[in-house]
Amino acid sequence: RSSNSRRRYSEGDVKPKRGESLPKARWRGHPEEEDEDQDEGAIALHKLLARANAALREQLLKEASQMSCQWVAFEEVLWPSFRTWEAGVQASEQVNLLKGMFRASTAIHDSTGLGLALAKASRLGMPLSSRAQAALDELLAQEEREALLLCLASSLSDADGLSTTLWLEEADAKGIEIPREVRKWHAKATVA
Repeated sequence: RSSNSRRRYSEGDVKPKRGESLPKARWRGHPEEEDEDQDEGAIALHKLLARANAALREQLLKEASQMSCQWVAFEEVLWPSFRTWEAGVQASEQVNLLKGMFRASTAIHDSTGLGLALAKASRLGMPLSSRAQAALDELLAQEEREALLLCLASSLSDADGLSTTLWLEEADAKGIEIPREVRKWHAKATVA
């Protein structure tokens, strides 16, 4: 039997003959027209969310590419500074350890390890040139932008309007550009 023949009808409804159908709103258990409008609104919001997620993923890919460029720029000024300093100091286990720390942190793009290596370098007397300091500042700023966007992406993928609001405010405070699709979804989601 077809599923239509098993449906229950309200009193006064006429069961359709084979091949005929009634408007869906007359079937018991089927959403009323207002519910259909709400469903359409939910579907539109879901599509908007998908576009927002896609736009943010695209921006994150660009940020990751920029981050790689920042690491390369930092390495280009770090290693000449290190070699110059290394040539003027007596070779020691500490100098070799420091070189290993720099290599490891730059190889895997570990800013925490880099921070530890730079602190050790400072204790050992290695100066950080103004170019290296500028490159480091740019690297850390880029990392902060990427981290904030990752947090925003997480709240967006959870469709969490409250935490999305928090991360959007943080992005605005730091002057980080956010895709318009994200803001459009947020405006619609917080109203709904």
